[in-house]
Amino acid sequence: MRFDLTGLPAEAVMDDVAVGDVFPAKGGKGDTAVWIVAALRSNSAYLLGVNRDGEIVSTSSYGVHALRDRVVIGRCTDLTDLRLCVTARASL
Repeated sequence: MRFDLTGLPAEAVMDDVAVGDVFPAKGGKGDTAVWIVAALRSNSAYLLGVNRDGEIVSTSSYGVHALRDRVVIGRCTDLTDLRLCVTARASL
C-alpha cells in the first residue's frame, strides 16, 4: 500500500480534524514526512506516518485537540471508503 503525495497543496484550512487529513511531520526523528489521520475515536486521532515515497513507516495517536492548531496540508479523500478484505488463513 502506498499513498500518492504529489497532489498536496501548500496548505489548507479545515474546520475540524477529519479522517484523511494530512499534516506535516514535525522534527527530524525517523523518515516520517507526513501524518495521515486514519481513524477518530472519542477525542483521539490515530495516525499513519508516511515517508516521502508514500510508504507507511510509523503509527501514532494524538488527542484531537493537539491537531486542531496544526496546518492541514492536504486530504486523502478516499481513505474513509477504503475497504481491505481480510480472509481466513488456510489450514495446513
